[in-house]
Parts: sequence; structure tokens; C-alpha cells
Amino acid sequence: LGGGRRGRPQLPGHPGADMTTLTIIIPGEPMPSLRARAAATRHGVRMYIDDRVTDAKVRISAAVRAAWGPSRPPLPRDTAWCVDVDFVFERPKSVKRKHHTVKPDRDNLDKLVMDGITRALVNGLGGPWWDDCQVIDGPPRKRYAEPGEEPHVRIVLSVVTDD
Repeated sequence: LGGGRRGRPQLPGHPGADMTTLTIIIPGEPMPSLRARAAATRHGVRMYIDDRVTDAKVRISAAVRAAWGPSRPPLPRDTAWCVDVDFVFERPKSVKRKHHTVKPDRDNLDKLVMDGITRALVNGLGGPWWDDCQVIDGPPRKRYAEPGEEPHVRIVLSVVTDD
């Protein structure tokens, strides 16, 4: 890690200290963060989150933890991050349009990724940041897969410096 939009810091103690970015590929169709649902029970109303959302966050956090290093602590709380995310969807055969201009919304896709990365931090280890409020830059993009390309989410993390 290191680098980012404005400079190339060296991160002491990291095995790849000269690395400028950390790229993570999550195979499969991108998933949006869904709203909590309510279900009536005999004891009142119970709120729940769809299991697919929880599973997607777990997959993202596991991939981040593996790439970051499970025993490595996050960078300091004042570290600013850039996160570029590409959401690549399977193109239905009937779709002729060039751009992915249908649901899910880009912000809901991005929210699930940010929550999954934040969740990678377990007991102060295994994740790059303490909270996704540290992310200050980086556009989420969504598109259809090119012929022969599989659906996936590509996440590129980098530290933003003042250089």
C-alpha cells in the first residue's frame, strides 16, 4: 500500500512497502446493500437484514483480510484513503445498450463494499482502516462485462498523501 492520488509514501514494516496500491478482485455478480426489513412476529416487529447482504459483506471482508494480512493492524485513524471500485455485471443477451443504466444504484453497491472492508478489521487486526469515513476519494463505476469477462467487483485501495 501507499501511493494514492498525490504521492508515494513508504509504509514501514509492510512486506511490500514499495507497493502503491492494493487490488482485490471479488468474483461474482455485484450485490447492493439492501435496506433492513421488518417482519411481524407474535412478540412485535423484528428487523432483519437479508442473508445475501451479510454473505456478501463476509466475502468482501475475507478477501480484504487475506490481501491486507490477518495479523496486520490498520493504519492510523487519520489516514485518508482512495477507493476505486468497478462493479462488472453480466450483460443479458437481450440488452443492446452500452452502459449499465439500470438498478442497482451505484451508491448502494458502494455502501456494501465499504461496509465489507470496514468489517475486515477484527479485534484491531486484518483491515486497512478503522472506519469508512476515512475514505475521501475514489469513484464507484458500474459497467457490463466485455465478451468473455466474468462478473466481478474490482477494488483498488490506496493511501492519499499531501505530497
